Amino acid sequence: AVGATTLLNPYLPHDRANRQATREDVLKAAGDFARWSKECRAAGKRFGYHIHGQEFGPAPEGTLFDVLAKESGPDVGFEADVYWVAAGGADPVALLGKHPGRIWFTHLKDMAKGIGPTSEAARREESKVVLGTGQMDVKGILAAATQAGVELHFLEDESADPAGQIPKSVAYYKTL
Repeated sequence: AVGATTLLNPYLPHDRANRQATREDVLKAAGDFARWSKECRAAGKRFGYHIHGQEFGPAPEGTLFDVLAKESGPDVGFEADVYWVAAGGADPVALLGKHPGRIWFTHLKDMAKGIGPTSEAARREESKVVLGTGQMDVKGILAAATQAGVELHFLEDESADPAGQIPKSVAYYKTL
């Protein structure tokens, strides 16, 4: 009805107190995603999942995200929120390089300098800063995204002052 061509699942069910998905959570989701992707394809749509960070715990195959990407099948795409990828303990540039063609979209944001990516501080609003002023390798992410075939970048701001920060982030993005 609205002309959408891609449907994205926004979050992986997991134990929020733990903030980390389990291998069982990931395997269940991967099966669901594979089925939903086939149903979407039959309707002329694509199905993907929005990566938030809880997918980067260890697994025998590497990370839980590696399990999710493999077990969901090649037709399931991903939207990588680069801030939360880093907050989950992964390197956004390496992730993009490892999964070319699978990451369709990114959410671009920056993390304040001095914040440990996997720390509790990374979850606070004040840790989300104007794009290009923090510790994220924005240029490297964009270069890796181009190589990986990312279709679209979304500028996202989860700070306490999105109205103040977004114009500055847009201005920085336009310089790249």
